[in-house]
Amino acid sequence: MILKAARDELLSSWLARHARFYGVTGPFFAKWLGLGDIRLSALDHRLGLGQIARLAEKFRCDPTALIDMTHI
Repeated sequence: MILKAARDELLSSWLARHARFYGVTGPFFAKWLGLGDIRLSALDHRLGLGQIARLAEKFRCDPTALIDMTHI
């Protein structure tokens, strides 16, 4: 299931809501998504092209929508 992002929601918050929905921790969810060993909040400021591609694939969404959820 893919949860709809709230208006002006940060990427880390959106991903954390998914993690809670699935009953896992943020770091576990980041690893499962293939983002590496990171804190979800780090994605709000440093989101690499590979991470964007991976998230767009996993969540079937437009990469620009993901970038718009960050401070980049």
